[in-house]
Amino acid sequence: MSVVFSRYPAGRGAARHRCLVVLLVTLGCAGARAVDPPVPPSSPSAGPPFRLVRAEAGMLPGSVLAGRSMEAAMVDIDRDGDLDVVVAREFEAALILVNDGTGRFTDDRTRLPQVVRDYEDIAITDVDGDGDPDVVLVAEDDLPGTAHRLKHQLYLNDGAGRFTDASSRIPVCSDANAVVAGDLDGDGDPDLVLGNAGPELVLLNDGTGRFVESVGAIPASPDVTQDVVLGDVDGDSDLDLVIANESEGPNLLLLNDGRGRFAAAPTPLPTRATTEATRNASLADMDGDGDLDLVFANVIFAGGDPQARLLRNAGGGRFEDVTSAQLPPGVQHCIDLEFADIDRDGDSDLLGTSFPAAAVGLYLNDGRGRFTRAPAAIFPEPVVVQGVEVEVGDVNGDGHRDLYVATFIESADVLLLNRR
Repeated sequence: MSVVFSRYPAGRGAARHRCLVVLLVTLGCAGARAVDPPVPPSSPSAGPPFRLVRAEAGMLPGSVLAGRSMEAAMVDIDRDGDLDVVVAREFEAALILVNDGTGRFTDDRTRLPQVVRDYEDIAITDVDGDGDPDVVLVAEDDLPGTAHRLKHQLYLNDGAGRFTDASSRIPVCSDANAVVAGDLDGDGDPDLVLGNAGPELVLLNDGTGRFVESVGAIPASPDVTQDVVLGDVDGDSDLDLVIANESEGPNLLLLNDGRGRFAAAPTPLPTRATTEATRNASLADMDGDGDLDLVFANVIFAGGDPQARLLRNAGGGRFEDVTSAQLPPGVQHCIDLEFADIDRDGDSDLLGTSFPAAAVGLYLNDGRGRFTRAPAAIFPEPVVVQGVEVEVGDVNGDGHRDLYVATFIESADVLLLNRR
C-alpha cells in the first residue's frame, strides 16, 4: 500500500458485498485501449515487464481457485525476510499463503484457526507490542442460521507465523465491511476503526492488544461503508479518517483532534451531481507537494455513477476534484484503485481492478498527479479477472514490485511478477 501507518500494512477494504451483481460493463479498469501510449524502450527479447502466474503453474496453491477472496494483505508473518499473503474470503476460512522466498506460495492451514465467517477485510499490525504482525479479520454477515456475538476475529502471532485466537479482545459485534489500524490517540500502539453498515466504531488499544470501544469518538452515520482509510491529510501530525460509502450518504472526511476523536472537516469533500457508490479509497501524495491526495473507486451498484474520482489536496485537507483534468476517461466500475509506484520513478501510479471481469488496469503518473493509461504490452496478456483487490510488494526478492490480485467468483487469484 502507498500509505502505511503501523508497523505492518493494514488491509484496506476494497470489495465487500456478498451479492455482487453481474452486469455487462464495456468500460472499466482495463489496461488495453486503442489509444495506448507507446511501449517504453526495452530490449526486444526482454518480453513484457510482468509475468502472469496462475495456480496451475504451481507457484500458487489450489485453494486460490475457489474464487471467494474479498481482501488480501502482504506481510512477513514468520519473520523470514519475505512477504507472505493473508487472504480474507467470503464464508470460507481465511488463508495464509507462506512464501518460500522465491515467490512460490503454499497454503498452510495449521497456522491459522479455521473459523468460517463472511470475512470482508483485514488489518495486519502488532497489536500486543511483541514485535510480530497480528491479524484482525472483520465480517459482514455470519453463517446462515447462526448468530455469534464475536464475529470479528483477532489472531495473535507467536513470532513464527502461527496464530492463536484472541477474538474476545474485540468487544463489539457489527456488520463490518472494512477495518483499518493506526495510532489514533498518539499513545504509540495501533487502534482500530471499523467501517460498518451503520455507525462506524473506534476501538482503542490498551497497549497489550485489548480493545475498548471509544463511545462518541466518531459522528454516528447510517451509511453503508465499504472502506475506511487513515492518513494525516491536514498536516497536524495525527491520523485523519476517510470514509468511503456505497450508499445512504456521501463519502466523508473526518479530522482527528489528536486524541482519537473525530469531527467532520470544516471543508467537506467535494461532491458531484451524480450518485457516488464507492468501494475503495486510497491516499498518497500523487503530485509531490507534500500532502495526501485521494482517489475513489466507484461502481454501478446501488445506482451509482461508476466513474472513478481523483481529488487533489490543496493544503490543509481541502480537496478539489481534478478527475476530468488528471484521470484518463473510462476509469469506471473499479472495485479497487490503489496508489503504488510501479515503474519506480518516484511517484505514485494507480492500479485498478473491476467486477464484473475486466483487465487489471495500470495508470502511470507523470509526477504531477496526471495519469495516462499504461501500454497494453506491460502485461503478457490482458489479465481479465473479477478482481476485488490488488496488493503490491516484492515477493521474490528481486527488487521489483509484484502484484497479487484477489478475485471473487468465476476467477482465481493470480500473481503478476515484475521482471524489471
